[in-house]
Amino acid sequence: MELKSKRGEKLKRALLRLHEDLEIMKEADLGRFYIQCRDSTIKRFEFTIDLFWKYLKDLLSERFGVEVASPKGTIKECLANKIIVYKEFETLIEMMNDRNDNAIFVRLTTKKSMSKPKKRIKKS
Repeated sequence: MELKSKRGEKLKRALLRLHEDLEIMKEADLGRFYIQCRDSTIKRFEFTIDLFWKYLKDLLSERFGVEVASPKGTIKECLANKIIVYKEFETLIEMMNDRNDNAIFVRLTTKKSMSKPKKRIKKS
């Protein structure tokens, strides 16, 4: 499926850039640019999560003939079809919730807590 492979390539690039942003946020002394970098990283997180669930949606459609319209529904169907395990399901649902209620903003306000999103991304 060409759409899935194009989306997969976009997802790979988005994950790499998100990882780079998180590393910069964690290690750099950003001074007065901290808020702009934080906001940019939050937007990149939201964009990456959207690409990821749409990639999984395409995968469900292609491999299992399952059509799903919502992000959380897609994650639930991935669990049901054994594309992911329960621990990954929990992490992905938490990431969806973070995206929806901007909880990621709180994690990015202190350097101490910035490693949490990075760890989640590696597990996904």
